[in-house]
Amino acid sequence: MPRLALIITLIVVAVGASIAYAATKPRAAATSQAAAPLCSGRATGEFKLTVRQGGIVRDATVHVPKAGTGRPLAVVLAFHGAGGSGEEMADYSELTPLADHDHFIAVYPTAAGARHFWTLNGRDASKPDDVGFIAALLKVLPRRVCMDPQRVYATGVSNGGGFAARVGCVLSSKVAAIAPVAGGYRSLDPCHPDRPVAVLEIHGTADPVVPYNGKPPDYAGSVPRFLANWADLDDCPKPAAPVFVARGTERFDWGQCAEGTTVLHFRLSGVGHTWPGSRDSRSAPIAAGRTVWRFFRGRVLAPAPPRSN
Repeated sequence: MPRLALIITLIVVAVGASIAYAATKPRAAATSQAAAPLCSGRATGEFKLTVRQGGIVRDATVHVPKAGTGRPLAVVLAFHGAGGSGEEMADYSELTPLADHDHFIAVYPTAAGARHFWTLNGRDASKPDDVGFIAALLKVLPRRVCMDPQRVYATGVSNGGGFAARVGCVLSSKVAAIAPVAGGYRSLDPCHPDRPVAVLEIHGTADPVVPYNGKPPDYAGSVPRFLANWADLDDCPKPAAPVFVARGTERFDWGQCAEGTTVLHFRLSGVGHTWPGSRDSRSAPIAAGRTVWRFFRGRVLAPAPPRSN
């Protein structure tokens, strides 16, 4: 190629590249600027969030990883057992370091009253409206943190596990999945979710507080009965044969249920009343915190049912 033609070609290529870069850069900046207000001014770190509901000031400990300033994050509501508190559940469940590592928001509400006991049914109007508290909390929370309302989950232990189940029944329009651990289901209201909810249940067969097969004479609170009810609500197929996934740990899987949900259960032989893997059960074959988060991760709220005419 003649020298003059080569010079002209190089100039054209350089100018074209400059134009392409100039055209691309503003679009990238505009995208960044458009996304920035989404999380502008939202909190990170750990703080106490208070909500006035039903004439009572309620509170929750909220932990937001540093990644919370960059994009909407999933929210895990973690309910303490009877007599506990949000702060104690944060320590006991060990979900906070997991939230920092895997980038989700951990919220630890505290039950009202001197007993700090979650209300598992709505039949007694004299008891605190705990479902109303959680609904109010989920209204206030987006003003303080950068959260994804399509990825809100609920877990809990013992009385808190039973309450996580109630939240799944009553707030299915807000919660994509629940994971009760050693949950007490005996006092729950009949369950009528308005959309499918994914369910994980973890329970030890040697639990003396909320026995695996329920308490006689009616064996209310039976874990198999609880799971069968949710499998029916979520329109699941028959479960596959149980599989041993760890020492003394059987996994029961109902497979693909309605709207991409599932029902999953880990039965821990010989394990008592505990959040497995916590300070009082380090030798448990699975760690509840990691198992619960792996189940939640990536699940989204099921769509609302079509309106009837």
